[in-house]
Amino acid sequence: EGKASAPAHLPDGMHVRDLYRYFMETPPPPDATMMRRYPAAPHPYVLAAPVHDAPMHLQAGDSLQLRLILFGRANALLNVVLLAFSRAVRQGLGRQRARGQLVRVEEHSSAIAQDKGEPRQIFAVGEAFVPPQPAMLPLQADTPAPSIVRVHFHTPLRLAINSRILPPARFTPYPLLMNLLRRLSALDAFHGSGNPQVNAHLFKQAAQQVLLLEPDLQWRDLKRYSARSRKEVPMGGIVGTCMLDISKAPEVWPLLRAGQHVHAGKGAVMGLGAMRVETC
Repeated sequence: EGKASAPAHLPDGMHVRDLYRYFMETPPPPDATMMRRYPAAPHPYVLAAPVHDAPMHLQAGDSLQLRLILFGRANALLNVVLLAFSRAVRQGLGRQRARGQLVRVEEHSSAIAQDKGEPRQIFAVGEAFVPPQPAMLPLQADTPAPSIVRVHFHTPLRLAINSRILPPARFTPYPLLMNLLRRLSALDAFHGSGNPQVNAHLFKQAAQQVLLLEPDLQWRDLKRYSARSRKEVPMGGIVGTCMLDISKAPEVWPLLRAGQHVHAGKGAVMGLGAMRVETC
C-alpha cells in the first residue's frame, strides 16, 4: 500500500483536502433540496465489524475480517480509503491501540449482482492494487415480489421514534421501511445518480399495508468506547427474526433487498442494523 496514490478523479468539486470532510462529516451541499435542516448527509460507507455478546480478544498473529461497503462516487476513492485504513491499523486500534497489518482485500460484487460469483482479490501485500468493478444497488424489482419474507436482524437495529429507540415490543414494519426509504433516497441523492427511483408517496401507502407475523425479537445491549469523549456510548437495539406479509405491498420488496447492503437505523455506518431477507 506504500505505492497507493490519489485517484485520477475525485467527486465533482472535491479536492484532496476535502476527503476527511466527505467521509467523516459529509455535509449536504448548499444547493441541496434534501436534508437541508440536517447537519450531515449519510456517510458514503458502512464499516461492519463482527459483533459478539462478549468482548473479542485477538492474540498476536490472529486475523480479523471486516466488511466495507462504499456507496456511489465513494468507490472512486477506494485506494485512498485502503491506504488510510492500512495506516490506522499500523498505528493501533481500540483502547489498547492494538497494531496490525492490512494483508488482503476482496471485492464481493456478487452480493450486489445477486449471483454466485467468486470474490475477486483487489489488494494483497506485495501485489499491485486492482481497481474494483462498478456496481449499482438494484432499487427496481427484477424478480416478482414474494408474499411473505423472513427478516433477520444480525446486529442491533436502532430505530428512533420521538428521539427514543424503539424496543422489541413496539416494533412494527412501518418505521423500518420508512427508514430504508429515507436512507436509500439520501444515499442516492448525495452519492449516486441523484435521480429518485422510488415514488415516496406510493411507497408510504404501501408500507402501511405490510403486516408483522411471528416476531421473535430481543434487545441486545451493546456499547462502544468513544476515544473522543473517553466514555462508553450505548449502541443497543433489536436483534432476532420476524416475518413480513408484503402481499399487498410489492413496492417494498426492492428496498428490503437493498437494505441488506446499506443497513438500517442509527449507527448503520458502524455496522449496526445489519439485516438479511429471505423469501418464504
